[in-house]
Amino acid sequence: MDSRLEVKLIDINLIKPNPWNCNAMNSEEFRSLLIGMSKIGEENLPPILCRRDEDGTYEIIDGEHRYKAAKVLGWRRIPVIVVKVDKEDVKVQSLILNYSKGRIDPLKLFDLLYKEWEGGEGRLSTRQIAEKYGRIFDQSWVVKILSLRRLSPKVRKFLELQRELNGGRIPLSLKHLIAIAKVEDEELQLKLAKAAIETKISAEGLEKAIASRRFIKAIKEANRERKREECVGESYIKCTECGKTYLVNWKRRKVYELRNMPGFTKLIEIPFFSCTDGGNIVS
Repeated sequence: MDSRLEVKLIDINLIKPNPWNCNAMNSEEFRSLLIGMSKIGEENLPPILCRRDEDGTYEIIDGEHRYKAAKVLGWRRIPVIVVKVDKEDVKVQSLILNYSKGRIDPLKLFDLLYKEWEGGEGRLSTRQIAEKYGRIFDQSWVVKILSLRRLSPKVRKFLELQRELNGGRIPLSLKHLIAIAKVEDEELQLKLAKAAIETKISAEGLEKAIASRRFIKAIKEANRERKREECVGESYIKCTECGKTYLVNWKRRKVYELRNMPGFTKLIEIPFFSCTDGGNIVS
């Protein structure tokens, strides 16, 4: 970076966000930022960091939310520090500066690194990715972040919806998603994500629960209970004459004969209330 850090008041219409920002801020945090900025005024705002593009515009390296808040407040100019870096450095510096703030969107971070990775759309190894981004995370952590590629499309869609509902932030951390991505069953991944949000379990607690299968068992138990509630009016009956056992779904008016097969029981649908031996059916 250029060592001369001159602060300039720049026309806000000449400033533009970069496409790689992984910083996350929810609506409440943004509202607080608006209130704070409205009190201090545009000239006293901590300057945002930018690079000047060839077309004369200024691409943001750090300070996108301040820029967005200034637009909401109707400011015409904001303080800017302009540094001489290329586009690739914007990506690197933006991630380094925002990662240090601890407000990273895990899916945006994954998308950024996946496009760099040789197994995705880029050419870099996991070690090279760690080196490129100033070792803010080591190679093993890069591998864990890239494991989010195993999240099912349903989980991705659910999390992106949650981001919208929560004012711009996903209510699960990177560690939560890494733990969920270890589960192979895609439907179970979605159930885990929903349950983790509902219970507000910590990432460490979720990891331990998945490892011990307790959390998964609890979800399956809840599903079984839900199915029992859906099957109200279903009961087993036995014929007094032939001794055969039947499963009757009174709501659907269906009867199934239970036939014991090697290693399992098979259900055979038969006419409602029929009994081949002509006996009386009782509960």
